[in-house]
Amino acid sequence: MSERTTGGETDPALHPAGRSEVIEATTRAAADLFAEHNPSQVSIREIAARAGVSHALVHRYMGTKEDIFAAALDMARKDAADYWVSEHGMSKTAGTFDSDLPPGRYVRLVMRAALDGVKISPEDLKLPHADRMLAMLATTPFPVDDAEKGFDVRLIFTAITAMAAGMAVAEKLFLVQSGLESEDPEHVYSELNRLIRRIVSLAEPGPTTGS
Repeated sequence: MSERTTGGETDPALHPAGRSEVIEATTRAAADLFAEHNPSQVSIREIAARAGVSHALVHRYMGTKEDIFAAALDMARKDAADYWVSEHGMSKTAGTFDSDLPPGRYVRLVMRAALDGVKISPEDLKLPHADRMLAMLATTPFPVDDAEKGFDVRLIFTAITAMAAGMAVAEKLFLVQSGLESEDPEHVYSELNRLIRRIVSLAEPGPTTGS
C-alpha cells in the first residue's frame, strides 16, 4: 500500500498517549478512513490526524500501514458481529447494510480494499453470522402475503445492478459467505443469471413514471 501525506502533526499532550489508548484510537480512525477511501489513498499521517494521536506513536505501536489495515479490518468485522448480536440483524438483513451502520462500514472497507487489489483471507472476508443466516434461510418458510403484487421495476433494476456490480467488484467477498468460492465459476454465474431472470419476472406490469 502506498501513502499520500497530509501534513500537520497533532499535539500528543492533548490526545491519547498510552499504548492501549493510541492503538484503540488509531485502529478506529483507520477503520473509518479505509471505509471512506481506497487503502492506497490513505496515509499513516492522515490516520494519526483522524485519531488525534502522535504520528510517531502510531509507527511505534502499530507498525506499517499493512499492520494498521489488518487491525482495522479485524475491528470492523468485530463491530459488525457485535451489531448483529445486539440488534438482531438477521431479522432485518437489508437494513443492517446501511453505510452508517457497522455491517455496512465493514462491507465498504472490504470492497474498497478489493478495488485496490489488497489480498484478504477468506476468514476475514466472511460476514459475521453468515453460516447462521444461511441455515435460517434454508429452514424458514417465508409467507407470501402479496402473491398478486409485483415490485416496482426500478426496485428490481436496483437489486440486479447491485448484485452484478457487487460481484464484479468483490466476487470472493460474496461467494465466501455461503462456501460458493470453491464451486465452478461457470456454474455459479449461470445460476446467478437464472436468479436475475427470476427476479426480473417479479416486476409489476405496466410503464414506469419518474418520481
